[in-house]
Amino acid sequence: MASHPLPSSIPPAPDTGAEKQWIDSPPSYGSYEKAMLEFVRRWHRFGGGSAQDIFVEFGLNEQEFFSRVLHLVGAAAPAGPGVASTADNQIRKVCRWRLSVLAERYHRHAAN
Repeated sequence: MASHPLPSSIPPAPDTGAEKQWIDSPPSYGSYEKAMLEFVRRWHRFGGGSAQDIFVEFGLNEQEFFSRVLHLVGAAAPAGPGVASTADNQIRKVCRWRLSVLAERYHRHAAN
C-alpha cells in the first residue's frame, strides 16, 4: 500500500541560512506569532491545547498550528550559547508528538 503524505497548506520554508543569523539577532514576531507561542507555552504541559481551542483562537487546524509553532520555536534563539531552554525543548516534543498522532490518524483513515 502506498504511503500518503499528510496534506499541508504551508510550503516548506526555503533554506536561506536565516536560522543561523537569529542566534545574534532574534526574529521579530508579530502579535499573531507571539500569541501562538504564548498559547503553546501555557498548554504544552497538557499536550498543547485542544483542537477546538486552537481553531477558535487562531483559525488553524492542529496540523497547521503545530507545524507553525515547531518552526517558530525551532527558529528562536537559544537561551544560552548553543543551549535551548527546557521549555522550548518540551514544546518541540509536544509539537512533534501532536503531528505524529495526526499523521498516524491520517494514515489509518487513508488505509480504510
